[in-house]
Amino acid sequence: MSNTTRTHRVKRTLLIAAAIASMSAAGVTEAEGQEGSPARDASPFGAFAGALVGGTAGAIGGALIGAGGDCYEICDGLQWGFLVGEALGAALGAHAFNRGRGNLGVTMLASGGVAAAGLAVQASMGGEGWVLLGSAVAQVVAVTAAQVKTSPFVSVTPMVQPSADGIKAGLSVRW
Repeated sequence: MSNTTRTHRVKRTLLIAAAIASMSAAGVTEAEGQEGSPARDASPFGAFAGALVGGTAGAIGGALIGAGGDCYEICDGLQWGFLVGEALGAALGAHAFNRGRGNLGVTMLASGGVAAAGLAVQASMGGEGWVLLGSAVAQVVAVTAAQVKTSPFVSVTPMVQPSADGIKAGLSVRW
């Protein structure tokens, strides 16, 4: 099999995997919002934005730390710092922007698993950079889905209402 054929097969496989992951992530929030099923106390947009912001900040910070002072070109330390920082940053960012509602351990496992799969595919392809870009996109989708899926069904919200007798306080519990 030629390298071009193998490259096209891997690209097609990654696109199919990303499409399936995005459909399953969308299905998590849509199915739970239907009549008769409880809604999760999650912020899908917040988890997605947090994965983007955290992943970007982690990648830049990891690359700077990994590069050290004597790396003037692309070196191994810079690449590893970038990958590790992006994986950790995406998971931590999604968890923080989801207001700490999801399971951080599951999110870290999802992020690390997608990063490891991306590295394995890249190594088998001979170090092509587009594989890591596809891996980063799949990582954001997986981390967002993990945060939303592991968010609790219960929400407790404090309430404060002014009245003629003074201020009344209470809790609103959503099951």
